[in-house]
Amino acid sequence: MARFVGQLVLVGGRPVDVSSAALFRIAFGLVCLAGVLRVFAHGWVSELYVEPVHHFTYLGFAWVKPWPAWGMHLHVALLGVFALGIAVGYRYRACARPSSWGSLTSNYSTTRTISTITIG
Repeated sequence: MARFVGQLVLVGGRPVDVSSAALFRIAFGLVCLAGVLRVFAHGWVSELYVEPVHHFTYLGFAWVKPWPAWGMHLHVALLGVFALGIAVGYRYRACARPSSWGSLTSNYSTTRTISTITIG
């Protein structure tokens, strides 16, 4: 076991070309941007986040309410801006952090879809 760990440390310590990480970053940013554009193209921002009367929340966060219509559209648009920033490599960490916060809003639509399938 110690020999395996030693080999793993040796292999893990070798220099690696950064192009694979850059390619992943670009692809990830473009996929996220495509998702945001798709949400806008189909009008899902209003349908999934603005129009529903009841929103499911995370446990302990019932006090958090969704944005009004203009705020939700702005929120999703900013996710697109951050995704573009990730794709082009502009301040990657600064764009990735709020981009991950944006995924919290996806709980509304996912839970709504699951409950609609289960109940309806």
